[in-house]
Amino acid sequence: MRCPRHSAGHQCSYSKPADRQPRLRKLMPDQHVPRGTGPWPVNNELHTVHSWFTKRSGMDDGRESESIVRLVFDRVSGMTRMDRLTAPWRASESDLERLALLADRLKGGEPVQYVLGETSFAGLTFQCDRRALIPRPETEELLMEALRRVQTMTGDTPLRVLDIGTGSGILPIAWKSHRPTDEVHGLDLQAEALELATANAERLGCAVDFH
Repeated sequence: MRCPRHSAGHQCSYSKPADRQPRLRKLMPDQHVPRGTGPWPVNNELHTVHSWFTKRSGMDDGRESESIVRLVFDRVSGMTRMDRLTAPWRASESDLERLALLADRLKGGEPVQYVLGETSFAGLTFQCDRRALIPRPETEELLMEALRRVQTMTGDTPLRVLDIGTGSGILPIAWKSHRPTDEVHGLDLQAEALELATANAERLGCAVDFH
């Protein structure tokens, strides 16, 4: 083939250039293209993602809503609020996808305990889902008062304790964690609730018998 750069009488070798490969656009660390349904935040910085999540989940600016958002971000980031502020934390693509799913469930009216799959009670963390009701703060207050009175009346004498309608097993497990020498039982008519209670007891290492 004649070289297009020279005259007809000039001899030189010429070969057709190979087809060019398309150049791929590499995403920067703060650019994400999450799968799923948008809209998505404009960047992955904490303040932007926090505002996006609050709006997407339908939360207001109240104290309770802020507490729920903090719990969600604690779980997704694996960091405390202070750590997120000082690190600083940036949401990964998988973080954004997970936050979007959690926000949509919260907006649908699902309790945050079910959304996260756990709840705190008497200093312990329990698995929590639709198989059992969510414990109320008043229940924890009642438990602590009962423990105080029993300790005053009987000291460390081992007792036999039965929780009727045990649900997720929160009460008997928490009792056993405070009084390990007591013989503690939980009773429930729902097999699914007993499965959840047993799983909680095994995970927390508490020897409670469920029936």
